[in-house]
Amino acid sequence: MIIMDIKADNLYAFKNFHMNMSYPKKIVDSTISEEYLNDRQNFRYKKVNIIMGFQLSVRPKAEVEYKEDDVDINVYFTPIGIRDNYENCAKRLDESDCNKISYDQINTSGWYFSYPQDAWKKKTYIPIEENEKYLYILKQILITLDPSIKDVIKVKEVDNTYAIKLDHCSVIIKDGQIANGEVLSSGTKAGLDISYIIASLVCDKHDLYYCDELFSYVNSDVEKACLSIMIEKLTGRKQLFFTTHNTEILDMQLPKHTFTFLKKDVRDIDLPIKCIHAEQYLKRNTDSLKNAVENDLFCTAPELHKLYEIADL
Repeated sequence: MIIMDIKADNLYAFKNFHMNMSYPKKIVDSTISEEYLNDRQNFRYKKVNIIMGFQLSVRPKAEVEYKEDDVDINVYFTPIGIRDNYENCAKRLDESDCNKISYDQINTSGWYFSYPQDAWKKKTYIPIEENEKYLYILKQILITLDPSIKDVIKVKEVDNTYAIKLDHCSVIIKDGQIANGEVLSSGTKAGLDISYIIASLVCDKHDLYYCDELFSYVNSDVEKACLSIMIEKLTGRKQLFFTTHNTEILDMQLPKHTFTFLKKDVRDIDLPIKCIHAEQYLKRNTDSLKNAVENDLFCTAPELHKLYEIADL
């Protein structure tokens, strides 16, 4: 399943929010291949979606409890014709010229979501036990993140167990749990998630990937290298959503429609969170996306005057 359009209203801080994953015309010599359905080439979609913006955490009120019966989710669908593009299909959905099924009839097992975790939280990391490529990828990534790691091996005597060998000790990972995690840095722990995502792409395990600030503790060059590998392995009907605050990503030679910027404006009651698409502002191939961001063309830079007022105390 490919996500083409997101609308959110009265959901946390989102009101009248809209984000679209289609793009109008095919790009010649694009660095991202096959951003369309193979058998429906007029139906174009953004295969890579890099989202840059704010972080938000909203907790529900204690006295409010949501039950499954309180939520009604339906899925509306329409066949994609040989000559159809996204706009044709979306029009049929808007005009209710479509079919409907309930959400529980949709198979979402091909979706993978990865969220950042604080270093002190326990987490289960998912391995791909049955595939030998996983161990190779895990070793390459962990040694890149931490050169003091000498080797990563599978412990044959114990099921679902790996050992990360350092100079003076070993870190044991059993059933996805790190036994002595205090030895590893937060960035190295993130490498376990990164390894799984890349191995899953190599092994064609999932169709949709959502990576939320996965590289917060990782060097910028490593993040760019891993992202380029992920994009390289996005074959077939796969889609990647990738959130980051790292502006170095803007230097990568990616189509401008790959980037979406989220802007929070509490003064706008009707649309407090805006979705800004870079390609709507930068029309020429020679336009620099990084220069545009550094010069705040999209007006997404944080207001810093409150911070500088501290210096006047």
